[in-house]
Amino acid sequence: MPPKVQIEKPSISVIRIKNRRDKLTSELTSFIGHKLIDSVFYDFINKLHNALPSGILNDTVLNSNKSLAGKVLTASSLRNTCWRLAANIDRLTDQVAVPNWTAQDCFEWVVAEVIRVRPVMAGKNVANKLTFKILSGTPTSLTLDQTWSNKKINYLARFKDEKNYGFGFGYSRVNGRGEQTGRLLFVDSKQFFGLHCLLLIDPDQSKDTPVASEIGHTGATTTHNQALLKGRDRQQTECVKKIAGNPECFLCPLGREKCVYATHSVSYNLAICSLCQRKGFVDSTDIEYKNLCISCARKERLSR
Repeated sequence: MPPKVQIEKPSISVIRIKNRRDKLTSELTSFIGHKLIDSVFYDFINKLHNALPSGILNDTVLNSNKSLAGKVLTASSLRNTCWRLAANIDRLTDQVAVPNWTAQDCFEWVVAEVIRVRPVMAGKNVANKLTFKILSGTPTSLTLDQTWSNKKINYLARFKDEKNYGFGFGYSRVNGRGEQTGRLLFVDSKQFFGLHCLLLIDPDQSKDTPVASEIGHTGATTTHNQALLKGRDRQQTECVKKIAGNPECFLCPLGREKCVYATHSVSYNLAICSLCQRKGFVDSTDIEYKNLCISCARKERLSR
């Protein structure tokens, strides 16, 4: 699937960005809960400037964070501020300010992670709504949604570019005895949770929120994906949590806070479903159907 816009895919280290983000954040936690006004704001800017690599001017840091002036700094706003700066060190070194994203001024490849997968209806057909968290570039820490048909998600799961890069799923292979010998097989859309890719942010479509027009991969994103998929592959590895029955990860109630191979963010809780009145697993992060078991929530979502 060659891109319509020919822009070289960058080499981006997400690990380096996150480590730098966390280091910057740790240097500035004393400002959390304080209103950034007058001298407090400038003290914050100066300390942030000193924590960044040398060569970046204080004015560049100031112009990148004017939106914080007069506001109470929260743990979330501090983390996102440090994340945005950590992901754009090259721009800052060139003395280009990196303020909060409000619009996209050029095509830009960014690394993104799938942080949520939901079934939706697209016309009369069931489709898959994927939410991506942007991990690099000018829109760092923002999210965007894409809706993929079952045909598209199956295609993208197995797609590999000319360098053999992709989401990392394998192909089905059956031997002469009828045994499945394929590995890292794509079975359920929830398997996309946690996977990385590049998204090409399109300035013509990105008015109020980032919009991606192309999907790409690098060696780093593919390596990340295959490591995650291998840990989830029940044909190769046992469940790391030793759950009875050795379930597929996309059937497991554990969330990422309890297992690195989870296929959703927060563990499901056992509760009485307000619709079917039976005890079942409930997704507390599902704002629309937080009192419904995941089975009823799926049915309700697809009945709309």
